[in-house]
Amino acid sequence: MPHWEYRVNVADVWRNPEMTFEQRRDSIVATLRRNRWFKIEGDEGSELHEVVEGLSHADDATDFDHFWDQLYDLADLDRAWIATF
Repeated sequence: MPHWEYRVNVADVWRNPEMTFEQRRDSIVATLRRNRWFKIEGDEGSELHEVVEGLSHADDATDFDHFWDQLYDLADLDRAWIATF
């Protein structure tokens, strides 16, 4: 069974139909920035910091997905579980 060093839970907003894209994006980014993973691994200039910054400026779902894919790759490297459901 995998050992996750960090856990990020964004399930409450991931598919919330009552929220606009921008509201979901901003809530997910805020959750990431408050999370222990970001606080430890997300120093300014780090790849994690840059990816979360990219998420925060995503204009649409396609742009968001581009950065989200990068975030998942970093999560695998850092042993971070991102819950979306």
